[in-house]
Amino acid sequence: ASGYRVVHNAGACKRCGECARICPFEAIEVRGEAREYREDLCLGCGLCVEKCPQGALSLVLDEDGLYPLDIDLAREKLSQGGS
Repeated sequence: ASGYRVVHNAGACKRCGECARICPFEAIEVRGEAREYREDLCLGCGLCVEKCPQGALSLVLDEDGLYPLDIDLAREKLSQGGS
């Protein structure tokens, strides 16, 4: 996992399925009006966020997860004594 998780804005989502098509981990499935997100399969790579034409997805820091791949943020947490 990258240390990030995906947040979905249902109001902005048009359920076009682009996020599901681009996800290499098959963590998102869109069927008609239904959208399913499997957080256990998601590694937080951000491809779905980048490709969402409506901007309905965003990456947020997973406070309960591992250090993110953001090296500057990891250094900051380490300097503060965080784990």
